[in-house]
Amino acid sequence: MINRKKSKMYHRISRTSLVFSPNSERFAFAAARSNYYFAVIDGKEGRGYASVPAGPMFSPDSRRTAYIAVKEGGRHTGVVDGVEGTPFVWIHPGTLTFSPDSKHIAYWAQGKKTLHYTMVIDHVPTREYAFPISDGCHGLPRSMPVWIACPRPMLRWDGPYQVIGAVIVGTEICRVEVAIVPNANSPRSRYR
Repeated sequence: MINRKKSKMYHRISRTSLVFSPNSERFAFAAARSNYYFAVIDGKEGRGYASVPAGPMFSPDSRRTAYIAVKEGGRHTGVVDGVEGTPFVWIHPGTLTFSPDSKHIAYWAQGKKTLHYTMVIDHVPTREYAFPISDGCHGLPRSMPVWIACPRPMLRWDGPYQVIGAVIVGTEICRVEVAIVPNANSPRSRYR
């Protein structure tokens, strides 16, 4: 029941996914029915997926939503305002974050074809970074994804147009900075 209105019945609701928007006027959660998982935002189900491992979440201004979904076949995608992004091998759930002004979203993903990390901003992958697996990551085989072997990558916004990311690899910290450069001649920003 939400706002004294009966909601649809689900086989399972992820307790850790229950979230209010920052202004407390909206509500969202992840739920399952049969073999499909949904993000339910303001009582409305999103598309069904094999899994919804992260989210949903609201932007700081409470207008936008985002979550990570796993499609049939295992590819991960960021879903922002109901729109799917590029499919990846993996999207790290702890890195999904909106910019302070709510205009942009960023997350760490592992490549479309490789296991290299890429920072994704507004559904656009930036360059891939080959963070090597070292002895500090338990000496797992090179075919093992970094997210299994190492501590989680981190992202934070440094103002509305600068994203700083870090990945701990063994005893080293790999830092990546990406600036959003607004382009008046294009509907998309470019990244450097």
